[in-house]
Amino acid sequence: MPIKDAKQIREDYTNGNRNFIAIELPEVDLSGINLSGADFSNSDFSDA
Repeated sequence: MPIKDAKQIREDYTNGNRNFIAIELPEVDLSGINLSGADFSNSDFSDA
């Protein structure tokens, strides 16, 4: 599975791809980002 940066994730989300299964976002600041409707099953946000 390719690694995506925050910009790519936002572009995917904007384009309707909201399945983020097993994604890791180490040291990502998600404050102010609306991710309603996203599926973060099995995601690791321990460092977010």
